[in-house]
Amino acid sequence: RGFETMGKYVVTIVEELSMDVELEAESAAEATRKAEEAWENSKYVLTADNFKEVNFYAREKELGE
Repeated sequence: RGFETMGKYVVTIVEELSMDVELEAESAAEATRKAEEAWENSKYVLTADNFKEVNFYAREKELGE
């Protein structure tokens, strides 16, 4: 075999965490707002226990990167 050159790649790893919360609200928009506010105030903290899936995305490393 001849010379083989190894390429350089950047692999992005994306983990998805998910949690269902039940809220009382007058609309889906209000429920979403309440959930976002509670999350921002650390009422809901997602951890490894909330892991749902992982994806890997590879691309060739560009010159100068």
